[in-house]
This record gives sequence, structure tokens and C-alpha cells, in this order.
Amino acid sequence: MGILTPSIVSPLLRIPRSPSYRLTKKPSLFAACAVVQRVPLQILLAQVAAGRVELRRLIELTFLTVYFTDHPIEWAHFERTPGEGINTARDTPIAAAAHREPSYYASYVKELMVAEPSGLALGAARDLAVIFGMLSSSVHAASASLKILPDVPIGQLTSSEMSAFLRDYRAVAANAIIVLAAFRRRKFDSFPPAYRAWFDWLVGAIDLNRFEAVDSAFGRQS
Repeated sequence: MGILTPSIVSPLLRIPRSPSYRLTKKPSLFAACAVVQRVPLQILLAQVAAGRVELRRLIELTFLTVYFTDHPIEWAHFERTPGEGINTARDTPIAAAAHREPSYYASYVKELMVAEPSGLALGAARDLAVIFGMLSSSVHAASASLKILPDVPIGQLTSSEMSAFLRDYRAVAANAIIVLAAFRRRKFDSFPPAYRAWFDWLVGAIDLNRFEAVDSAFGRQS
């Protein structure tokens, strides 16, 4: 069930350093790749709730990567204070921008993707934002508090539960890679055939019409 690998995804985020601002590090997608690789192991142990938490993290990592790649000064501040909570102080705009609520970064990506001609990237960003909200119930304790029976550490999944989770898993991964491919169009266009085949398999399995639209949107040659 491995969908993405660091070698496929991380090249999308190799950006040059600004000559006027030395970036100590830049956002990396290795954390996102680790999530994708960790989820199948969790599902093998029937840990659906943990898997859903990881999918939510993957969405947030996608939005944060796009935002902070475009904002090196805010990224440098985030590097220094990664554990700081949400900051809305108007008198510290850099700190506030580096520590906003997740919806802020989602909104940034959605607005950024408006300029993508096909509308696919905007649709993918919107889908990710919706799925993020749906997955939030697995993160917060409210829904878990309603259960009358304890969760067993290792259980069994029904075929319907497995199918439902895999649909979410693939939807999150596919929409994330569409957003990142649009964000780093030139890097995407430079991918070798093997990487492009992974993209075709991942995106095309969701909707054939969407697959054909991606072909056109990203300048694919048949």
C-alpha cells in the first residue's frame, strides 16, 4: 500500500536559497513521506484511529510545506519556536504568521492555487481541507468519550472498514501530490518516467476524467 516515497516527493520542494536571506533549512517532505509509509503498518494492527490521525497530519504537512516554502522568514521563526501555540498577536506579525491555526494555511494554499489554469489543484486543496475537518474527530477526545466499550489494542477490521479507510488514504495522498505538483510545476515536469508512472497510478485510480485533466493541466505529452 506504499503510495509515495521520499525519492518521489522530496524533489518537488528543492528550492534555491534567496540571496538576500540565508535559510538554515527549508521545509522538507520527509515527514510526510514517513506518514504515508507508517499508515499501512498501523492498519495491519487495526489501528484505524491512529491511521486517521496520521492522514490529518499529512494534510497539515502539505499545507505547511507550501506556505513556509513561500515564506522563509516565517519559516526561520517557526524553526526557532516549533512548539509555540497559536499566535494571533497583531504586534508580532512574523510570529503570528508562523503559528496560525491550520485553516489559515489551508486558505493560503487554496488562494494560491486559484491561479492554476485547470482548477485541479484548487479542487485538490479544497478536498484536503474538507477531509481534514472530517478526520479531526479522530484527534479530539469528544467522539472517543461517547464509546461504551473499550478499544482493544489490536483488533480486526471488517472489509468495509478497510475499504473506507483505504479510500480516505488514497484521496489524501492523491490530492496532496496534485497540490505539490502544481506548486512545483517545473520539478514535476522534470520527473523521469518511473516517477510519472507513480503519479498516473495514484491520481488516475480515483477518477479517469480527473486523470485526463491532470494530463492536460500539467502539459503531459502522450
